Amino acid sequence: PGLCELRFSAASTAPITKRAAIPSEGELELEVTLTPGVAYFGRVLGSDGKGLAGATVEIEGRRATSDGAGRWSLADVPSGNDIAVYAWAPGCALQRLQVLVPNELPAEDWPGLQIVLMRGARLEVKPEGVPLSAPLRVSIVPKEGCA
Repeated sequence: PGLCELRFSAASTAPITKRAAIPSEGELELEVTLTPGVAYFGRVLGSDGKGLAGATVEIEGRRATSDGAGRWSLADVPSGNDIAVYAWAPGCALQRLQVLVPNELPAEDWPGLQIVLMRGARLEVKPEGVPLSAPLRVSIVPKEGCA
């Protein structure tokens, strides 16, 4: 009983996630329509315009890793919707894009979604036993990869 998140999927369809309040007694009836997804693809590039190997691209909770040329692909991506696309790589700042995935992708010469990752870092400070008003010195050392 309580609020649950249910995920529905089948071969060659885009997965759907629904929230539902599950009753403590009785049954819950949900109507779910799974639609065909599209193969979505693209490249992850560094700020120098070169393909970035080993970057992670996430769409709807599913992940792909870019190859040596920065290429990635995911099958059965929900189409006709605005979706969040996340991409990251070691030494690079997380990139979040909101994109509309068309029901049909453009012509075969379409290069796919191009994602540019910039050099960056995430800083999380959790002071333990140190007052927040104390001076804090942080040094960031750049890593190879995201030029």
